[in-house]
Amino acid sequence: FSLQAFFDGSRLVAMPLAQDYKRSLDGDRGPNTGGMGSITDHDHLLPFIPRSSSDAALDIMTRVGNAMRKDGMPFRGIMYGQFMLTHSGTKLIEINARFADPEGVNVLSILDDDLVEILFGIAGSNMKATAKFANKATVLRYAVPRGYGSDPLPGSLDIDDPGKEDALIYYASVNGTLSHVEMTKSRALALVGIADTIKEAGMKVDSLARHVHGDFYMRTDIGSEEMLSGKMNRLKG
Repeated sequence: FSLQAFFDGSRLVAMPLAQDYKRSLDGDRGPNTGGMGSITDHDHLLPFIPRSSSDAALDIMTRVGNAMRKDGMPFRGIMYGQFMLTHSGTKLIEINARFADPEGVNVLSILDDDLVEILFGIAGSNMKATAKFANKATVLRYAVPRGYGSDPLPGSLDIDDPGKEDALIYYASVNGTLSHVEMTKSRALALVGIADTIKEAGMKVDSLARHVHGDFYMRTDIGSEEMLSGKMNRLKG
């Protein structure tokens, strides 16, 4: 799972917990990719991650920031930690000085504060103690060229304006206009649904995908009930 945070050199403000999906195919099969999608939940936790694990991740990132400050190199910016829940506790995989991709899109889609104000606070080491995020779940799925992850075959896409605030399209590695793009060999469009539950947000992405026309591939299980149940069952095991 992923934890992202704003850091102004002394104060850390956490963003909602997120989970990304690297495998190219449904069921977490196929080659690894830059990320086929990601989810967040309405309570800013995840249903298959215990709060104790989230707290442990936050503690690790806080200690990293504190250590940098004590060494005379205070970190100011976006800190992103990738963590793994194991039988022996929460383990850190890596830390990056950037937003997670694609998880950063999820959290920024429900940010209810002024991002520019937050960034100025980071730069001036006087960031507010909290950042407000809507109590909504999000599901993001990438539309990609067929074969992405191994031998991508880029084509063109036509996009209708969905005209909804709870269904968003973000343009990634494409060329063109808002209504017509030429794909490259990387991820093309990030489709985001926002709702009260992860399942409902996933259904909004299903509807949003009908506004994208052309030969593309998109995982269908990210945010589904089956995917969530599978993760919950593995946690119990």
